Amino acid sequence: MIIKKRNFIWLIPLALMITFPIWRIPIGNFLTPRGGYDKEYGNIDREAHNFIMDDVIILESTDGRITSKIRSATAKTSDIPNEYLLTEVNSDIYNKDGDITNIISRKGRFNTETELLTLTENVIVHKIETNQRLYTDLLYYDDKQQTVKCPGKTKIKGDTFEVNGSSLDYDIEKGHYDIGGRVLCILQESFNP
Repeated sequence: MIIKKRNFIWLIPLALMITFPIWRIPIGNFLTPRGGYDKEYGNIDREAHNFIMDDVIILESTDGRITSKIRSATAKTSDIPNEYLLTEVNSDIYNKDGDITNIISRKGRFNTETELLTLTENVIVHKIETNQRLYTDLLYYDDKQQTVKCPGKTKIKGDTFEVNGSSLDYDIEKGHYDIGGRVLCILQESFNP
């Protein structure tokens, strides 16, 4: 019987099958994972979602009415579930009459479950309708409660006044300010004699 090249290829699998008992044990030992096997390892719940997004817009609404529009240069996941770390935040908050309050800051955190927006570093709030500005370093905006809280030093400036305080609470729907600590208020009015 003459072995041709085409038939020679069939001899390779045949030789491997015949010699299998010889090479099975050394190859099996070589391919066995080292360090043991933990049966519970495969049952660990891995729902971690780590990602970074650029040019993000977050819309929040209540009863079909947009209550806030949060824009951010970047957003990435944090260690806390449903929380995102934001940079270069520029957000618009709408009251029930549709008046816009613009808020900018360098950094922020947004929790989608609690709907709490935390802004830090050079926070500037601009109430467009009345041309008032608020300056602070820490601001909490709660979309569910429609409130703004600034636990640190705050300054509010308008066309004819300036108010400095050590904290501020603001109810968006009612338009009610509560400034705490030592409050300094400067009023500028023009009098006609």
